[in-house]
Order: sequence, then structure tokens, then C-alpha cells
Amino acid sequence: MSSLENNLNSQDHETPDLKQLYSPGVIDHWQNPRNLGRLTRADGHAGGPGPCGDSIWMWIKVSGNKNHEVIDQATFISDVCIGAVSCGSALTEMITGMEVQQAMQITAEMLREKLGGLPEREHHCADLAIKTLKDTIRDYHEKRAAGWKQLYQQS
Repeated sequence: MSSLENNLNSQDHETPDLKQLYSPGVIDHWQNPRNLGRLTRADGHAGGPGPCGDSIWMWIKVSGNKNHEVIDQATFISDVCIGAVSCGSALTEMITGMEVQQAMQITAEMLREKLGGLPEREHHCADLAIKTLKDTIRDYHEKRAAGWKQLYQQS
């Protein structure tokens, strides 16, 4: 049995059980992250560390025209922090298939609701994921506005 499974099944009252601290959605996205990894030939990407040292990097592929841009694929990489991984995973699920302008309207509160809540000490992870999404979309718009620059950039 792994240490994670031991932690999840722990009855030790000195160490809080993860199931008491985190929602089933958070635990599921942490143990089984969706869309994990770097996306090659991305239309937009951004990321970096947050105020606590956690980091999230995100990549998106977009299709359609200027009036109807849809995020076809979204991926992320994060460190092992349960909050950052679960937020990156849930957020990439939320935005896949969504119009870019709709994705820009997602808030940290909406992301926390999707996960079934986050402990207050982990709220900054949702904020970091949303900041990363918005920076990724800004990068996409900048690349689209000056498409010739993509020839000189590695993704």
C-alpha cells in the first residue's frame, strides 16, 4: 500500500485524514490528474510560481475564427501540491470545448465549486490556476495578433 493510500485510510487521530480535509473532487483530481503534461505546438502557454512557491504551467490549442474561438485542448503541469494539481486538472477539464471568451470569465470561486470546495489555506491555488489560464489566453491572443512571431518561438 502506498503512503498516499495509507494517508487516505489512516485512522490515526494525530494526523488528519485527507478525506476530512479535502472534498472527494479534490482528492480525485489529485490522484488522477486529467490533461497532465506539456502540449506541443500550443497556441498559447503561460505559467510560473505563485506566492507560496507552488507553480502551474498551462498550454491550450484553439480552433475556429475570431468570432468563435474554441479551446480544443488544454493541458497543465504543476508540482505535487494537492491544491495546485487538483485546480490545474479541474480547470483544464472545465475549459476544454469552451469558447475562449467564456473561459476568460471563469473565477477562482467557480473552480473551487467545481472541486467541491478547497480548504481556505488552499484558496490561493485556485487563484494561481485562474491567473495562469488568463495569462495563457493573453499569450494566445498575442500570438494570434502577430502570427509571424510563432515561426521564431519554440512551444
